[in-house]
Formats: sequence, structure tokens, C-alpha cells
Amino acid sequence: RAEGAAWAERLAFARGCFEDLRAAGVEDASFDVVIVNSVLNLAWDLEGALREAARALAPDGFLYHAGVFADEPLPTAVMQAFACAGNVFGAARSQAEFARIAVDRAGFSSCSFERERPVEPDGSDAAEELRGRSFTAAIARARR
Repeated sequence: RAEGAAWAERLAFARGCFEDLRAAGVEDASFDVVIVNSVLNLAWDLEGALREAARALAPDGFLYHAGVFADEPLPTAVMQAFACAGNVFGAARSQAEFARIAVDRAGFSSCSFERERPVEPDGSDAAEELRGRSFTAAIARARR
């Protein structure tokens, strides 16, 4: 059906470094929705990554970030070491900090959290420093 194919003309995917989406060919206000899975915990510069997402979004567009959030984040240097190791639990920020960065510094008008549930690190993510800490899996919904 003709109308069934219309969405395909508007669908686009871009792959690149989240802190510099322009290098991946992403133009200003060119997306209605940006979907990111947990990788924002590992961003070298979360503020810069969120600012790039806001730049790429059309007015009233949304960023959906399915991620892990810490009830009490670790010190910055420890979080950075966990991020370098690819450990999203150790690199997790709190929901309040994520929302503050998104709204106060990155250009989003609001940030809320949906589908919250407690999660625990396991396997290679279960580092000694994370024992006894509480984490929440949630979807951050930030509106431009």
C-alpha cells in the first residue's frame, strides 16, 4: 500500500560518536525521535552527547534513553574508570543528575522517567565497588 511505504521515506539511521553526531551527517532539527540504549552511561561527555541529541531533534522531538541509573552515583573518577571498562552500572548517574544535565545544560525542556524497575549488576558488571548499591532501570524521556 502506498501509505504504508511513506514512513520509509522519512526513516533514517545514523551511526557515529554520540558527542559529535554532525560528523555522522546528522543535521540540525533533522530527527523527531532519538532512541539510545544504555550507551549514554559510557559517553565521554554526557552533557555534550545530550546537547548533540537536542541539536539533532526537531522542536518538540523526544530523546528516549533506556538506561541504568544509580540511586547514589560513585565519585566521578571511579565512574569514568567504569565507563572505560564498559560497565554501565559503575558509570551510572542518578536520575536527578541526568535530568538536571538534560534540562539545565543540554537544551531539553523537560525530562521524566518511565518503566522504572530495580536492577542489580551481574556477571562482568558485578564489581566489588558496586555491592550494596541500588540501581534502577528506566526510560528517560527528554523533550526538546
